[in-house]
Amino acid sequence: MARARQIVFESCNLSSQNAAYILELFVFQNTFVNLMHLNLGNNNLNEHALISFSTLLQQSKEIPKLTILQLHNNRLVSPPILASIIKELNTLLVLNLSGIGFQDRGIEILASSISHKNRIEYLDLSNNYLTDTGLQSICDNFHQN
Repeated sequence: MARARQIVFESCNLSSQNAAYILELFVFQNTFVNLMHLNLGNNNLNEHALISFSTLLQQSKEIPKLTILQLHNNRLVSPPILASIIKELNTLLVLNLSGIGFQDRGIEILASSISHKNRIEYLDLSNNYLTDTGLQSICDNFHQN
C-alpha cells in the first residue's frame, strides 16, 4: 500500500470493529506515520473505536502527523479516551467533533486535553449538548493558549 497522507472513510457505515481493523492495517503496513488527514465521520463508531485508536497510538513506533481529524456524527461519548488521543496528536490543526453526543463535562475534559503542544485552529463542536459552562471551558482554554 502506498504511504497515504489522506484517508477518507466518511459515510461508509463502518462499525468500530471495521475502523479498528483499518487502522491496524495502516500501522502494520507502516503508512500510519505519514497520515495527515483522517476522516471517519458519519459512521457507526463508538468508544471501542476510540480505544483501538488510542492503543494503536501507544503501540506505534512513531505518532502520525495528523493535521486533520474528522470524527463527526459518530457515537463517541467517551471524553477521557478522546482526550488522550488528542494529547498524543501534537500536529493537529483541525478537529471535527460535530454531533458526537458530548455534554458539558465531556467538553471540559476535551478542553483540558488541548495543551500548549496543540495548535488547533479549527474546532467544530456543533450539534452537541453544550451550555454556557461547556462553552466557557473551551473559551478559557483557547485564551490560555
